[in-house]
Amino acid sequence: MGAGSGGYGFLPDTEVEFVIVDDTVRLTHADHPERSHRDRVVARLRGRARTGVTTDEILALTREP
Repeated sequence: MGAGSGGYGFLPDTEVEFVIVDDTVRLTHADHPERSHRDRVVARLRGRARTGVTTDEILALTREP
């Protein structure tokens, strides 16, 4: 993506690395080929659901005919 695109390919929660060469700092995508953007989003959301329903109540719903 070029300078006019605005985001330079970085999305919210994009993992980045700062590469320092001499007196220049370059921001690059972190090398994590095993983790997709979807995997990072799911990891961030894991454990955040707040439904007010207990696990036992959810399980009871799955058992009813």
